Amino acid sequence: MFLQRLTDDNGKALRSWLGDEAELVIEVAVSSPTLDRENASLYAEGGVQEYWIVLGPERRVEVYGLPENGRYRESRQFGADDTLQCASVSAVRILVSDLFA
Repeated sequence: MFLQRLTDDNGKALRSWLGDEAELVIEVAVSSPTLDRENASLYAEGGVQEYWIVLGPERRVEVYGLPENGRYRESRQFGADDTLQCASVSAVRILVSDLFA
């Protein structure tokens, strides 16, 4: 899977697409969770079924699902005591605290 994103001179997205459809994308928010949240629409447009943002300092994960018309209809937050189960890839099951061990 790859994401191509075309931007103008100011960095504004003009168009994006995914080369091969992905079921799950996971991003680790290092410096800008706000930018990662904005990227959600790119993944939803590309047909990515679930998008996870790992937020290290907060020790939690934001999960976006059910893409429709370039947006995710569902968003949930999981804390260190929760277990993530990917709805689109059933083999992916992760205890959130293990991400921060």
